[in-house]
Amino acid sequence: MLERFIKRFPTFFDYLGLAFRQHLLATLAIVFYAVLLLVLGVLRLEKEQNLHRMTFEESLVDISNILAIELSSQVKDGKLDTDKIKQLFTNLKKVDSQAKIFASNLGRILIDAYVTDERGIVVYDSQSATNVGKDFSKWKDVSMALEGKYGSRPTPKELDDL
Repeated sequence: MLERFIKRFPTFFDYLGLAFRQHLLATLAIVFYAVLLLVLGVLRLEKEQNLHRMTFEESLVDISNILAIELSSQVKDGKLDTDKIKQLFTNLKKVDSQAKIFASNLGRILIDAYVTDERGIVVYDSQSATNVGKDFSKWKDVSMALEGKYGSRPTPKELDDL
């Protein structure tokens, strides 16, 4: 019964000539390989981006440790003297770096930092002095740092941090 149906209603490809079918198969093969190359390219790009993020995070760890060591030397009578760190960031923001990173020039230094006390209250913020006195203890990076874990953040404030 099925054979009779197939003979009575031939498929679309039966109407096409051999050359057209070969052309269609070649086109499908090219599309398949193009998609495969695209997927492999995306996977490679993702791997490279992860490597860049890891390198960036390593630099943040180093900078965090340098700042922590410097700040620990600025504690007097149990209180942090932020004058030296304020001067450091003021001077950093004036620097016009001529460093060329890959294809772009760095320009000005873009790093900012804030320092909290042991309760997560801001005692210094290089980006905005209005944050001094605010409670950042609920922010993910601050709460992790207060627990003794790595707490730097490579991106601007994110909504899920609040």
